[in-house]
Amino acid sequence: MFVDEPILKELEKEASRFNLFQVANIGRRELVHSDCLAYFLDPAANHGFGTVVLDRFLWVIAENASFDRLDFHLATTSEVEVLREWKSIDLLIKLPGERIVIAVENKIDSDEHSNQLHRYSQSLSIAFKGWTVLKLFLTLDGDPATCEGSESLGYSKVISCLSDSLTVLMARNSGGAANGFLSQYIDNLERFIMPKNKIGELCLALYAKHKQAIDLIIEHLPDARAQARERLLDLLKKDQQFLLLRETTGRIEFIPQEWERLPGINDAIQTKKVLTFYAELSPNKVNLYLYITPAKDPKNREAFYQSALAAQLTNKDQSEKWTRIWAKELANFAEEDISEQLETAWGEFLRELPTIEGAFAPMLAPTVA
Repeated sequence: MFVDEPILKELEKEASRFNLFQVANIGRRELVHSDCLAYFLDPAANHGFGTVVLDRFLWVIAENASFDRLDFHLATTSEVEVLREWKSIDLLIKLPGERIVIAVENKIDSDEHSNQLHRYSQSLSIAFKGWTVLKLFLTLDGDPATCEGSESLGYSKVISCLSDSLTVLMARNSGGAANGFLSQYIDNLERFIMPKNKIGELCLALYAKHKQAIDLIIEHLPDARAQARERLLDLLKKDQQFLLLRETTGRIEFIPQEWERLPGINDAIQTKKVLTFYAELSPNKVNLYLYITPAKDPKNREAFYQSALAAQLTNKDQSEKWTRIWAKELANFAEEDISEQLETAWGEFLRELPTIEGAFAPMLAPTVA
């Protein structure tokens, strides 16, 4: 049936094209994308691009910036400084001659969490008093930023900027071997990362044409979700600090043992606890969320929400029933070695946990001796 299928042949051709990022299994890693962007934008890096990429990046963001774009066009970009992880900000671009600083928070598959943008905004205000500060929230689709004063930027604009830069570099015969690296990065974004890409379109066309057969194939594939569920349960049960509340095919609910002492936590209506971690296993990935759930007494929900708000764990408005105050991706089934992904992400979660627990520590009643 599939032997002479033209869509399948085109799909195989697209998928078989070499891409360094896919071979190394780093195509969707947020840190890798931030490192690459910092490298391409930095005129002092050893790529030989000079300010070609930076100039075009400034032009792109100036189109939607809330202040005069001439500030960018007249900037002395040769003196720019590009920093990674300054005060935990993914990317920082300093134009000292013009006293302009651009902060970029980069998101590939994760959401903003722990009131990030507000905290970064405060750090920038203190460190760059008297400077023009532009705060960018970079996402695949150009999602709106939650922090007032932040500008949204989509990766489609980044691709356009990088592609134009590569065309200029090739025409000038400059950049050398680094042009190949830039080309590979653009290819990774276009074919594998962007929500709308050629491979995705071909897959949808093939599925529409052969739905019944493909459904049967999928039905008999090894179940990545079941594998992830078992590994996550192993990690959870090995750690004595957690209390497992409930497990289903698509969800695992748990809390730290210490939270059993939180006043009002047992006032839940639809769940076992008002404040609960949920590991949700979708067909594509595993996400870990912290929810404030419906309660019999709204005052109990309000107490948890105010504690999270005061600790800057969230800046979202409280909903009437379910309020998500924290989120983290644990695994993506599109990437290999689900078990290794879970172990790495679980370790990161354990390191973040003291901060999360600290938000609610003031609510804990003293232990009676």
